Amino acid sequence: MLSRKSERLSEIKKDSSALLSKILRILTPFRVIIGACALVMSWAIFLGVLMVSIDKLENSECGFNCGYIITENRYYNPIDSLLVYLSSMFPFDYAAFIMLIVYFFITSIYGCIRVGIRLMCFTIFDIKRKSTLPQALLLMSVIMMLIFLGLSMEILTMCPQYATFGS
Repeated sequence: MLSRKSERLSEIKKDSSALLSKILRILTPFRVIIGACALVMSWAIFLGVLMVSIDKLENSECGFNCGYIITENRYYNPIDSLLVYLSSMFPFDYAAFIMLIVYFFITSIYGCIRVGIRLMCFTIFDIKRKSTLPQALLLMSVIMMLIFLGLSMEILTMCPQYATFGS
């Protein structure tokens, strides 16, 4: 009975991995396009954070004492401008904002999988398909929560006008 259940489970695993491999095979021609879109999004995020940070450093009236508050943005921020523009068309700003958050989620998961869980440059756990320890999954979930805590504070730097005032 156990051997039959084991065989049935191995067949289910083969079917599910075959489905995943078929989906990945279909997406193979689009890998370059997906990669180019991810590169453009990464550069837009980088430039947005850089421009807002430079703007705050140069144009803050009271500097460090008030937390580098500025009254008016003087540099162009691509993400903030896009979200403010899309806020006039109701569901599109939510869709763009959700795409931004999902992009951060996917890149954070990918980074955790590639690097693994480390402490002081020593690998504690590797994250591998079907062989990850439960402790590694628990630590990875804590790391993801900390990443999104930092992201929730970074949203105000990434798109200050949209995050503060919305539409």
